[in-house]
Amino acid sequence: MAPTPHDPERRSALAWTAVTGAAAAAAVAYAALLVVVVPEATRANSLALRARGAVGVSVALAALAGAVGGWAWARRRSAWRASQARRALVPLLCLPLVASLVDRELWRGTDAELLLVLGGFGLVIERALAVAAQSRLWRRWLLPLRRLPVAVPLLALVALCALWGATVAWGTTLQLERFATATSDLGEFDNLFFNALSGRPFRAPAIDGDVRAWSALKVHFELVLYALLPFYAIAPGPKALLVLQAVLIALTPLPLYLAFHRSLGRWVALAVAASFCLLPAVQRASFYDFHFPPVGAFFVACAVWALGVPGRRGAVASVVAVAFALASREEISFGLAVYGAVMVTRVTERRRYAALAVAGIAWFLLVKFAIMPAIGRTWFVGMYQDLLPPGAKGLGGVVLSAVTNPTFVLRKLLSFEKLVYVLHFAAPLAFVWVRGWRSWVLAASAVPFTLLATNRPFLYQSSFQYVYFWAPWVVVGAALVLRELPAARRAAAAGAMLVTSALATRQLGIVLGGDEIVGGFGPKRVSVAADEAAHVTAARALAGRIPPGASVAATEREGPYVSTRADFFSLKVTAGSAEYLLFGPIVLDSEKARLREALRLGYGVEAIEGPLVLLRRGAAPERNAEALRRLR
Repeated sequence: MAPTPHDPERRSALAWTAVTGAAAAAAVAYAALLVVVVPEATRANSLALRARGAVGVSVALAALAGAVGGWAWARRRSAWRASQARRALVPLLCLPLVASLVDRELWRGTDAELLLVLGGFGLVIERALAVAAQSRLWRRWLLPLRRLPVAVPLLALVALCALWGATVAWGTTLQLERFATATSDLGEFDNLFFNALSGRPFRAPAIDGDVRAWSALKVHFELVLYALLPFYAIAPGPKALLVLQAVLIALTPLPLYLAFHRSLGRWVALAVAASFCLLPAVQRASFYDFHFPPVGAFFVACAVWALGVPGRRGAVASVVAVAFALASREEISFGLAVYGAVMVTRVTERRRYAALAVAGIAWFLLVKFAIMPAIGRTWFVGMYQDLLPPGAKGLGGVVLSAVTNPTFVLRKLLSFEKLVYVLHFAAPLAFVWVRGWRSWVLAASAVPFTLLATNRPFLYQSSFQYVYFWAPWVVVGAALVLRELPAARRAAAAGAMLVTSALATRQLGIVLGGDEIVGGFGPKRVSVAADEAAHVTAARALAGRIPPGASVAATEREGPYVSTRADFFSLKVTAGSAEYLLFGPIVLDSEKARLREALRLGYGVEAIEGPLVLLRRGAAPERNAEALRRLR
């Protein structure tokens, strides 16, 4: 006998459908009000009482309309169909929080609070999507996606990567127009590449004044430079490095998609791969000049894909990809070794992953503890100063402390700043990778090079290049966790990752809006002021007065404009034997001392353009007094 409106089951279905309709309508109305009507007032809690009353009335009327509509709709349907509709509407309840997380001004300068809210939202939206996935109505609405050609998810990812690459390449090169780059990073690498292009391998006087070939390898072992050199040679200079870096980061999601599209499904793999470039930390670090860890992240993603390709073709591709990854920088080999050790426990190609683990750790130990110390010593051991036992000077002392005094090391690891740093990789991914032991181990491969640092805070700040020791592994870890979930839960978790990472990008990134992003030591604006444009014009005018083969030393901000030459020095470190010295309005104390000494020892003013001064050895000293006044 068919149920009647007086049946308890029927009455319950009508009531719950009315309640769900009311909640969904109220959520939609409130979200619309937050986005369209009162965004500025909610940021400062300045909305007038009368306006608050109007908001309350509007939301209440929307809830009443939703309740009536839900009750009327359910009255003509079965209890089962009504329950299906209720499940399909659950994600709408998250819209008010989505609306607040779209507003960048509301959360400006509150990274810790924002990340906690984002992570909580990710867990909530995942649960809401899991409930909705149980509804046949939801599956029917998503059916057109399944009927699309199999290439559509990949094409969508390519479009996102193109948008990402274009936005970041434009934004980072714009920093050259703002004098927001530095000798210590961009200028040094430009000098390194130019010397390699000129037949002087791994020679970069800009780093520490060392003019010997191969001397730069004592700082970092970045042999992959020669794979990038043909692209740099197209248009040598710092801008080429910034564009090249942006392109390689933008390409990284593609091998991640190829690595997991069969085991996860194409749409889930799209969400996983897209979340890499939507991580705000990945975008932030890309705005800190040029470095090799982003290059290594691309080759790590290629290695993850190639290692999963069966047969001889996969073996050859694995060797090539792993070789490039190992050559990118010495720390990357440690992460690859950990990945090989983790994967050897669960896959059929055990020998391939076992070989990766052995090769990775062997390369790391050989380079870090034998080759680099033999070339020379650098300041990098000082990052672990508090972890060095008395009398110890090398990285072996850090290992000794970790073995003999683990409690002390653990205490150094646990700080608020380091917790926020880890949240940058966990919250935008809806805490998915945190749910599996393998992903924990993969993420831990970055700990020795970031969280273990005791007196170099930038190693565990989300705007520096070290985030690329984490980013590929947490995304791979999330994919490994998703593999273990049932299909419906997997889709919900992947959807939560995509939505949460997109909201994180909206708040902290640059690709989905915003006129500035934190990069390196501070905010990077993607617009050029008039005084900045004049500064650049002056720098280029003075750079044009310097012969291409002349040696130059420059201050931090001015260095990248004259670093494309064989003999380039940083005045922060040394003036070397430079024929020309270039300085601007912002001069460090160590740079001032060297410039004053140069003015006493035979340098004179060659030219002054706007805020910049160019000195030359042997030039007439008539204007030296003006140069000294500028230094004061």
